[in-house]
This record gives sequence, C-alpha cells and structure tokens, in this order.
Amino acid sequence: MGYPRTFHYAAAIALVFLLSPNAASAQSGNDGNELLNDCAVDDTSWKDGFCAGSIQGVIAGMSLEAALAKQDMPFCLREGVTNRQVRDTVVLWLRQNPSKRDLQKSVVVALAMTQGFPCTQK
Repeated sequence: MGYPRTFHYAAAIALVFLLSPNAASAQSGNDGNELLNDCAVDDTSWKDGFCAGSIQGVIAGMSLEAALAKQDMPFCLREGVTNRQVRDTVVLWLRQNPSKRDLQKSVVVALAMTQGFPCTQK
C-alpha cells in the first residue's frame, strides 16, 4: 500500500531541517569538533560507539533523503567496507580539514564520505 504522499513530504521537510546547517548547531556542540572528540578514541570507549552511531545515523538519513528524492547517494560504499573504515575516513577528513570542524556533523560526514568513497563510472 505504501505511505501517503503527505508522509513523504513531511519526512523530506524534517530531513532537510535536521540535515541543514544552522546557527543552533554550533551552540549545541553538534559540529565536527564534537564528532572528532567522540571519534578520536580507542575501541573500548563508549564514545567510540557513540561516534559510530552518529556517523551511521547521518548516513541513514542521507540514504532516506536520497530515496525520497529518487536520487543517488553522493558517495558509494563498496561491499565489505566496515564501520571502522567509515569512522577512520571521517576522522581523517576532520584532521585534514581543521578549518571546517565548525560545520554541522551531518555536513562533515557528507563531505568526508563523498571524498573518501567517490562513485566511479563503470
């Protein structure tokens, strides 16, 4: 049966709001600085799990947004890529781009993933 059209519009609007950069993100600590703080730890820390969840949550949101808009994702994960590789890619991007750590987490993850896992022509 599927969801009603109004649900799709509401979900798309909610995602745009949640994933768009805004002034409140810097005040709440929802930025790349916080993400790097959570992700630059060893595997045994609770922050490592929080880091992985934050990144996977952004990716899931992007996937839903792309599906609703009937567009491709801006990056392509090969089969077999692990959560650890994804985390390492985001951490590396944050370390190489310190002037962009003030950007919202969702923007940082999108930029890191697009650079780290570009889609190639077949």
